[in-house]
Amino acid sequence: MYKTEWTHQHIPLLNKQQQELLEKQIAHISDELEKASDLIFHTVFLTEDRKDAIVMVDSRDGVDDTLYLTYYEQPKWTTLDDID
Repeated sequence: MYKTEWTHQHIPLLNKQQQELLEKQIAHISDELEKASDLIFHTVFLTEDRKDAIVMVDSRDGVDDTLYLTYYEQPKWTTLDDID
């Protein structure tokens, strides 16, 4: 399984269920990719409500053993229609 690194200083306090879900998703990503830097991004929904907290998992060019985690307590979604 790839190493992980939070992209911000204060690591969020996830409950046990959320932590297990995040670990399961990271394990799945690790199994599917040859190297971590192949990942563009992956969204982990921490609850069933799509308006609640998420963790965005992404990678960095040239870093093949680490996935980067960014926590959003209240994500703001934008559709292509919103951009026009």
